[in-house]
Amino acid sequence: GFEIGHPGVGSNQNLSNITLDRSYSISGPISVYGHDIYVNTDQTVMTGSGRITLKAIGFIVSATGADLRTSGGDIVFWSDADVSGAGQIRLGATNTMCTGWNSANTTCSLSGGGDVVMGGGSSDPVDAGLPAGASLGWGSGSANANGVALGPCTANSTASVSNEINTRGGNLILRGASTTENSGTSAIQAGVAICNGTTINLDSG
Repeated sequence: GFEIGHPGVGSNQNLSNITLDRSYSISGPISVYGHDIYVNTDQTVMTGSGRITLKAIGFIVSATGADLRTSGGDIVFWSDADVSGAGQIRLGATNTMCTGWNSANTTCSLSGGGDVVMGGGSSDPVDAGLPAGASLGWGSGSANANGVALGPCTANSTASVSNEINTRGGNLILRGASTTENSGTSAIQAGVAICNGTTINLDSG
């Protein structure tokens, strides 16, 4: 696997922004630590139960068409890791997540998939590799108001974001809290915003 940044806390945290602009397909976990994290490319763990962990002091944003895949491991989005009260998770359009990736035939078809977890704040007391709290919206901009946005959500829009989350039996855990600073009548201010055209398939998860 590989690691970018530093997993420490407090003064040991990575204060630099991280942009993933190169695709990786590897055997082992992918761990990224930064202030803000931009996922611009596909990231794949091909074998085993290795996680993809994106842990940011601030926010995490994925670009259009960025896909994340594991072969049984969890996919973890962890924002606001410094518990400052600001740090959202926002997906782009046409994002696909699969935790049962079959690299042999390049399909999302393995059983016993991992969890997809999106949240923020301090670490979970049972599993320190997971967030225990909510991802937090911030400021007055409509794009930032949601805690977790599964795509570029637009109020009163019928356009599809064409996102897909498939856990192949794993759980989907979404924890978010919105800001109320945007007074616009068309603003979406949700703890978790599931945009039009989002497909969620948990199988038995």
